Order: sequence, then C-alpha cells, then structure tokens
Amino acid sequence: MSLEISGTTRVCGIIGNPISHTASPRMHAAAYKMFGMDWTYVAFPAPPDRLDAAVKAIRGLGLVGVNVTIPYKESVIPYLDELSPQARLVGAVNTIVNQNGRLIGHTTDGDGFLLALQNEYQAAPAGKRICLIGAGGSARSIAFSLAHHGAAEIVIANRTRYRAEILAHDVQEAYPSALLRAADFHIAAMPHLLSEMDWIINTTPIGMAPSVGDTPINDMSWVSDAHLVCDIIYTPNPTRFLREAGERGAVISSGAGMLAGQGVLAFQLFSGREVPFKVMRNEV
Repeated sequence: MSLEISGTTRVCGIIGNPISHTASPRMHAAAYKMFGMDWTYVAFPAPPDRLDAAVKAIRGLGLVGVNVTIPYKESVIPYLDELSPQARLVGAVNTIVNQNGRLIGHTTDGDGFLLALQNEYQAAPAGKRICLIGAGGSARSIAFSLAHHGAAEIVIANRTRYRAEILAHDVQEAYPSALLRAADFHIAAMPHLLSEMDWIINTTPIGMAPSVGDTPINDMSWVSDAHLVCDIIYTPNPTRFLREAGERGAVISSGAGMLAGQGVLAFQLFSGREVPFKVMRNEV
C-alpha cells in the first residue's frame, strides 16, 4: 500500500463479507514497496444485497482489479464479462482483473495452495493420496489443481454428499486419468479414511475466528508423522485442527501459505510482475 496517495495512484482491493480480518492489503503493499509502485490495496466490505453494485464499481471507478473471498467466489461469476479457462473449469473466481473495462475472472487458489507447499515444504501432489474436507469454491480450485499435477487419488468428504459427488464428477470429467471419489462426512468413518491418506486438507471455514474452538475432525487418532495436514484458514494460525495434528507428529501447513501463494499469482495478474513468494509470506 502506497504511503502517499496521489492523483495517479492505482487501486486494487478485495471484496468479501466479512472482510476486516484480511491480510491481503499488507501482502500487496509489500510487493508495491518492492517495485516502487504508486499503487494501493483496499479491503471493501460487500453485503450480499450489494454484490452487484460492488462488482460494477470495479469498472465504474477504474480499479485495476480485486480479489474475491468468502462467500462470493462462486456467486460473483454472473456479474463478470469473461472467465479464464481455469476459472471456467473450476466454477469459482478469486481474482477479477479490469481489462479496459471488461471484468475477467480468474482463480489462483488451487495453484497458490500448491505454490505455498512447494516453497515451504518442497511438497508436490504427484503420486499422493489426498482427502479434501469440503466441496466449496476453494475446494474446487484445489481439487482441479491437485488432479492437474498428478495426485494419485483425491477423496472429497463433505457433510452434504451430493456436493462432494458433483465436485468429484467434474474433476474426473476434466482429468479422466485421475482417481476421484466422494465420501460421507461421518465422524465414525473419518479416522479409517484419513489414516489411508498422505495429505488431508480442510477447505471449510470450521475453526475460523471467532469460532476458534471448532474443528472439522474431533477424533484425531488417525494422525501420524506420515501425514501432511493442511488448513486453508489463516485466522487463527494455527487452528485447533492443525494444532492437534501437529501434536501427534504430522507436518502442518496453515492457510497463511495459501494466502501468500494465491496473492503472488493475483499480483502477477494485476501488474504483470512476479514477486517472490517470501515477500508476501512474511507479511501474513
């Protein structure tokens, strides 16, 4: 974020509800400072009944673009002029670029998630058995990226099974050689299922502040030091889910890494410049 706002300052931002907790302004400010850019980044609260107006303001005010967070990654799509091939495939958007008045939707969540694991743990999904908890917008983006990068098996576990089945079907259709399946999110069945996985990724908001005592999995008996356990939540850091997994020896990765990773890719879409992962990660 530029310390001096001028008549030539260019504006990016983020829309969501709630939005006051976001770390994105600090991350992008670090990139602007690194490159000496006269840009700033603002958090815009967007109530559900004003989402249409919020998106129109990107064009009307000449913003460079915005990031999109909970709960609008899917519902924002009808208000856009165009989707990138990946966003169309995933059916979710977390970055909108204003291209000469046309609003183009992109998704950087999935690849940003993998960028973080590569930078922080030298971990890649190829050959791994992976369970995704949840089937929302972030889960979709991550699932497609996992399949694209060669995961051996992807299990989608969701409280509403039909949403898990839809996601598994969509990814399978795009990547016929991938192994996809849906699973019921039943407490009694989860330990057995998760013990067979290499990676477990919580993509739900369960455990996010202020409900920091919540966790998607109460029985953590399945955890061992062979597991990589991830949570896309970054407030608190770590979540109860990650803390308990770490206590049992698992390698844990918080949503702070994914936030930085998707931010790196979004910054590139906004500016055409590449910022090192660590520049944004240090701000989260």
